[in-house]
Amino acid sequence: MVKRAILKCDGDLARTGLRVELTIGEIDRDPLVRLTATLEPAPDLHDCIKQHWDENYRSLVVQRTRSLLLEHLDRSVVESSESSESPESPESSESNTPDPKPDRQPNPIPPDALGDMRAIHPKALRKTRQALKEQCDQSEIELRQRFQAWLDASPTFRDLTLRARDELRIEEPSLFVIQHDDLEVRRLPWQEWSLFRDRPKVEPSYGNLMGNQLPLGESPRRDRVRILVILGNCEGINTDADRQFFQAIQQESGADIVF
Repeated sequence: MVKRAILKCDGDLARTGLRVELTIGEIDRDPLVRLTATLEPAPDLHDCIKQHWDENYRSLVVQRTRSLLLEHLDRSVVESSESSESPESPESSESNTPDPKPDRQPNPIPPDALGDMRAIHPKALRKTRQALKEQCDQSEIELRQRFQAWLDASPTFRDLTLRARDELRIEEPSLFVIQHDDLEVRRLPWQEWSLFRDRPKVEPSYGNLMGNQLPLGESPRRDRVRILVILGNCEGINTDADRQFFQAIQQESGADIVF
């Protein structure tokens, strides 16, 4: 039987700390185990989250996006230059009959549209991106270390972890939900908690504290599994193969796939 564990976290990470309640039981039944613990305020961990996610990681994403945009614009300019310099074939010069279905090429991006980005050398972009990646990797390591030290510093949370180890066996798959209304708590590297590291079949998911819970035994059930597929922008990408793949799954399994 698959077990379900819910870890409810209430409080503020930097100012008041967190009050934690862990319930463990079988799905569609009342929880058999209820454990509580407290985690001390951690302003240093709060600052570490801001440093990693809001500064280092965001800067890396912006730099990567900027590099991809520059490559795309340069490629568009090169293609436009090659098409304008290609000589006209003799056959096309002798015939005055227009092509009834001319190939429509996308409007080339003028070099002026690149603005200051053309002044950035690709090597400089790669060097900057590499430096940002190393900085982001280092802040991730620091965040993991501070998070583990924060958990280990709480005697009540250590006891909670030991009891949860007994209830959630390594060989048994379990559903584990971490509930908190603050995005900052979800940004913590919960996968580094020893409970998850030692149990690969226990994967954390996240939810809100104020979510409406359905009464036991009244969970809605579907006759078919519903899958939402988001293919995204197809410009420059062949998404037909992906669509055909999911359509084949729909025919074989009977799943309800929505594009």
